[in-house]
Amino acid sequence: MSGTVQSGQFQGQSFTGQFQTDLLSGAAKCTGGALFGGVKSARFTGHYSIG
Repeated sequence: MSGTVQSGQFQGQSFTGQFQTDLLSGAAKCTGGALFGGVKSARFTGHYSIG
Protein backbone atom coordinates (compact mmCIF):
# COMPACT_ATOMS: atom_id res chain seq x y z
CA MET A 1 0.00 0.00 0.00
CA SER A 2 1.04 3.61 -0.32
CA GLY A 3 -0.29 6.98 0.64
CA THR A 4 0.34 10.16 2.56
CA VAL A 5 0.55 10.46 6.35
CA GLN A 6 -2.48 12.47 7.46
CA SER A 7 -1.47 13.62 10.95
CA GLY A 8 1.32 13.54 13.50
CA GLN A 9 5.04 14.01 13.30
CA PHE A 10 5.28 12.81 9.68
CA GLN A 11 2.20 14.61 8.33
CA GLY A 12 2.46 15.21 4.58
CA GLN A 13 5.19 12.58 4.05
CA SER A 14 4.57 9.74 1.63
CA PHE A 15 4.72 6.15 2.84
CA THR A 16 4.87 2.71 1.26
CA GLY A 17 4.32 -0.67 2.83
CA GLN A 18 4.29 -4.33 1.89
CA PHE A 19 2.36 -6.76 4.03
CA GLN A 20 1.49 -10.44 3.80
CA THR A 21 -1.38 -12.22 5.49
CA ASP A 22 -2.92 -15.65 5.13
CA LEU A 23 -6.67 -15.45 5.54
CA LEU A 24 -7.03 -19.16 4.72
CA SER A 25 -5.07 -20.25 7.80
CA GLY A 26 -7.78 -18.62 9.89
CA ALA A 27 -10.60 -19.99 7.75
CA ALA A 28 -12.97 -20.49 10.68
CA LYS A 29 -12.44 -16.89 11.71
CA CYS A 30 -12.91 -15.71 8.13
CA THR A 31 -16.13 -17.59 7.41
CA GLY A 32 -17.53 -16.89 10.89
CA GLY A 33 -16.76 -13.21 10.45
CA ALA A 34 -18.67 -13.11 7.16
CA LEU A 35 -21.93 -13.25 9.12
CA PHE A 36 -20.90 -10.16 11.08
CA GLY A 37 -19.38 -7.90 8.41
CA GLY A 38 -16.16 -9.70 7.51
CA VAL A 39 -12.77 -10.25 9.07
CA LYS A 40 -11.94 -7.64 11.71
CA SER A 41 -8.31 -8.65 12.26
CA ALA A 42 -5.66 -10.99 10.84
CA ARG A 43 -2.01 -11.76 11.59
CA PHE A 44 0.45 -10.25 9.14
CA THR A 45 4.13 -9.70 8.47
CA GLY A 46 5.69 -6.88 6.51
CA HIS A 47 7.46 -3.57 6.53
CA TYR A 48 6.89 0.07 5.67
CA SER A 49 8.88 3.21 5.04
CA ILE A 50 8.11 6.91 5.35
CA GLY A 51 9.67 9.59 3.20
